[in-house]
Amino acid sequence: MTLFANLTAIPEIFSPFFLPSKFVAKFLLMPSENLFLKVNSSLNFDLNSNLASDMGLKPPASIGFFFKSVDLYCERTDFSFWSEPLNAWSNLGFLMAAAFLFFQFKQHQPIIKKNKLEFFELAMPFFLGLVGIFSFLFHTFATQGTGFLDSVFILIFGCLFLFFFTKDLLFWSVLKSLFASVAFAVISFYFSLFLFRGILNGSVGYFPYLVVMGSMTFVTFGKNRPGRKYFHRAFFLFCASLIFRTVDDWICPQFPLGTHFLWHTLNSLTLFFLSWGLFIARKNSMDQV
Repeated sequence: MTLFANLTAIPEIFSPFFLPSKFVAKFLLMPSENLFLKVNSSLNFDLNSNLASDMGLKPPASIGFFFKSVDLYCERTDFSFWSEPLNAWSNLGFLMAAAFLFFQFKQHQPIIKKNKLEFFELAMPFFLGLVGIFSFLFHTFATQGTGFLDSVFILIFGCLFLFFFTKDLLFWSVLKSLFASVAFAVISFYFSLFLFRGILNGSVGYFPYLVVMGSMTFVTFGKNRPGRKYFHRAFFLFCASLIFRTVDDWICPQFPLGTHFLWHTLNSLTLFFLSWGLFIARKNSMDQV
């Protein structure tokens, strides 16, 4: 089923009454052996697209790439729009975190240098919200194209954060910080594309994020910076979220809803704590200038 096929099911897409039946069906109507055979060849579905590049980062070879349906998570049992209700709606956490972060920045506006919101204070909530929006699209339309865009906006957020962290906390030059962000993007992209594909349910693709976040946590701890507790919380939340992302398929026979929605929930908190911790640390750095 393609993206265009999903668009023909508009009443189902917007029916809130469809959701409860989904939960019941997953527990009562789906044999456990079908959890690993969720493929109908007539739907032209490729199960190994989990290998749709572990994080959706497979570059498009043709326009058909974007509309090819994929099933990467335990909760999905077919190609209907709401086949992953928990995975889809758990992305509200990102939108809530983005809104709260923005209003927190606005509330502290008087203490920001030049008495106005700077690019950082505008960009971080904006891209945090986009992470949630594109993840929602991926878990509803479930195509390789939406998966690719989902991963791209996660990467953009990570690169922006690394840029501001190195520039404002480590006092690197703009050029050096930009180079670090581009290098991180390239390493993350090719790490998930070429290395260890399929290992740990694709979670190994987030290893570069884990390394960089751990390094940031160490730096803030070693220098005893304000906001360090938020970096520590974010790092441990990210580790926990990776565990839930990894065991999603493994736990599927016992828990048909899977655990991927917890990856979203904990990640929304992770990105909020990272952004807020960096805001506090940046403010302290600016006050000392």
